[in-house]
Amino acid sequence: MKQIWSIIKVELSQLFYSPIAWLIIVLFTFQVYDLFSSTFTSLANDLDMYGAVENVTYTLYSDYRGIFKKICSKLYLYIPLLTMGLMSKDLSSGSVKLLYSSPLTSSQIVLGKYLSIILFSFIMMAITVPSIIFTGLKVDQTDFGLVFAGFIGIMLLFWAYAAVGLFMSSLTGYQIVAALLTFGTFTLLERISQIGQGISGLREFTQWTSMSGRTEQFLEGLISSEEVIYFLLIIVSFVLFTIYLLQYRKNNHSFSCTIKYLVTIVCVFILGYVSSRPSLVFYHDTTNTQANTLTENSRHLLEQIEGTLKITTYANLAEYSSWTAAPAGIYDDFKRYRKYFRFKPDIVMDNIYYWDEPFCNPDYGSDEAMDTETMARNFGKSFGIPAREVLSPDQIHERIDLSKEKNSVVKVLETEDGRRTFLRIFDDMETFPSEQEVSSALKCLVEPVLKVGFLTGHGERSVYNVGDGNYGNFTTAIKERSSLINTGFEVREASLEDTSSLMSNDILVISELKKSFKKEEADILRRYIDSGKNLLVAMEPDRISNYCPLFPELGLQVIAGTLVDASGKDSPTLLKSKVTKFAPELSHYFSRGMLVTMPTAVSLDYDMASEWEAVPILTSPDPDCWNEREVVDFDSIDEGNPLECNPKVGERQKCHYTALALMRNHEERQQRVIVLGDSDCFSNLEMSVHRKKCPAMNSRFFSGVFHWLSEGKNPVDVRRPGPMDNDIRLSVEEAGRSSIILRWFLPFLLATLGGCIVIRRSRR
Repeated sequence: MKQIWSIIKVELSQLFYSPIAWLIIVLFTFQVYDLFSSTFTSLANDLDMYGAVENVTYTLYSDYRGIFKKICSKLYLYIPLLTMGLMSKDLSSGSVKLLYSSPLTSSQIVLGKYLSIILFSFIMMAITVPSIIFTGLKVDQTDFGLVFAGFIGIMLLFWAYAAVGLFMSSLTGYQIVAALLTFGTFTLLERISQIGQGISGLREFTQWTSMSGRTEQFLEGLISSEEVIYFLLIIVSFVLFTIYLLQYRKNNHSFSCTIKYLVTIVCVFILGYVSSRPSLVFYHDTTNTQANTLTENSRHLLEQIEGTLKITTYANLAEYSSWTAAPAGIYDDFKRYRKYFRFKPDIVMDNIYYWDEPFCNPDYGSDEAMDTETMARNFGKSFGIPAREVLSPDQIHERIDLSKEKNSVVKVLETEDGRRTFLRIFDDMETFPSEQEVSSALKCLVEPVLKVGFLTGHGERSVYNVGDGNYGNFTTAIKERSSLINTGFEVREASLEDTSSLMSNDILVISELKKSFKKEEADILRRYIDSGKNLLVAMEPDRISNYCPLFPELGLQVIAGTLVDASGKDSPTLLKSKVTKFAPELSHYFSRGMLVTMPTAVSLDYDMASEWEAVPILTSPDPDCWNEREVVDFDSIDEGNPLECNPKVGERQKCHYTALALMRNHEERQQRVIVLGDSDCFSNLEMSVHRKKCPAMNSRFFSGVFHWLSEGKNPVDVRRPGPMDNDIRLSVEEAGRSSIILRWFLPFLLATLGGCIVIRRSRR
């Protein structure tokens, strides 16, 4: 150890007596604190302008503008300059012969030189410590666990790069060549994951070998044994390669040296393969909020699945979203489900490619010059998928019927006992399913699926059509993330003629009755309500009489007329209802003051003497609204003929309730009913339209409606604690002054110190 320490001191002294090391330190310091101070100042400005900031620690260190993220992306520029002379200078000057003739072993020489770079890495990373201290002093509840994990990741990356640089330096006596070889090896280790993605065995090999993205989990605050072992194996292998090379040059035993290389490579890949098995990977989430860990509800669902869970991706190569299942993205797909592998290692993932007539492509059929099979083959060729692996329509139909999925890209989750469900991708910015959708799919495997029946036979709107007034987007649209079928519900039509099917529904939806109930139909509905099942009723002002049989059953009262709001520039019948202060107690999806647009609504009231407990969940936006009973054609309203409230005909100007939640005890459970004064508010149009100065949240509101009606079962609650570091104890002016000190004073101080040491050394 004494000999190794002597080499370390010599190498460090040579580093610090040369201008290169000091130049690297000064440049590194300036880059770190230029980025840190600008990000911190930006956050201070955001706090001053908007009154709030969020997740400050992550923003400062780990996101796209965080200093740790930038260090990881720039570190490869510094290492070749530090390592290019470790062995090259001895080879070029001939001093390596003195080392060979000395009592030092090859292992001592290599370890001494490598450990000197390790110590230098601590000096470089110590430069970031003032920023961490500053963050701890100025940021409330700093997430030091996140910072610690990121620090560990950078150090492991630094050491791996240093090991590679050391080996490259031992190959040649030219330092510039050694630096170029190091750059080339870094590029190879970064890009090798793009090789052989269409070949299963080769894909796993190149993905494991690649260094690309290896620090991502550390920067997110998750320490994984797989990533730690990967870096250690890279370090050990390149250090051993350097030792073997020195032994070869000293003893000229080429055969034994070759055997050592081969044995080391085989051992590294065996250990790498074993350490990457999901059942042998260990994790530690260092974040304050456990942001990288599945929520308790998701873990509970996984625990209920007995045996292997198979996730099969069926990709129609003729469908425009087939790129999401291309071989090049298989490893990324695996990373998206890594959280689930952590708690259920026996998950099996597979991809099956086929071609069939797609029904999701918006431009399908426009290219008459190319048939579907040719288009699919061309896509498969561009993705690197062999033609023999692409199934024909007949072959895929033998395996599974995907017609209901419109032959689009879809995942099938299947248990050992044959239970299966679909997990889809979506037409939004995120594309891939989040924990919310994955957990909802898992729930369909372990619990009976909740059935939502939409009443038909009275002119009701369709749950399958995509017209503006229909309900397809929120109910059965496979590409809509918030649709009922993607949040754990089964949607179907319900008829009063089939009583047994009607009674099997967990929730019944009655919306916009264009025809009134017959006596026998009203009796069937009463029996449904008396059975304790839950119900959603949506009305329209001009069809109130059709709902009359339900009023006494629910203790409901309706104020005649169409609610109008003449205070704005929009149509007077467009009511921007607000969520009441009582609603958040029913579901976390409801937030007080949240807007829900209702194009034509009726005012609701309830009987205080009824057995039903009523909770208003939506109310008109202000007390100036009234129930208009005289005007029928609202398009004729203009400045010369304004709307006015007329109390003489029963019009009431006040805050009107537009949605009520009713509940009562029924056989040891709570029966729940929601009544809406409008049936347009969850139509395809209102769920998607964006109006100026009207941030409506109809989609979220109805997620809350069905969350409450399902007694909190669906959508699965995957909420987690929010970040706690949401405040900065620093004004904009103080941030500006601190920025000057951090950005200029520290680099200047280090540059002055380095200059003095180098000049003093040169004089000696």
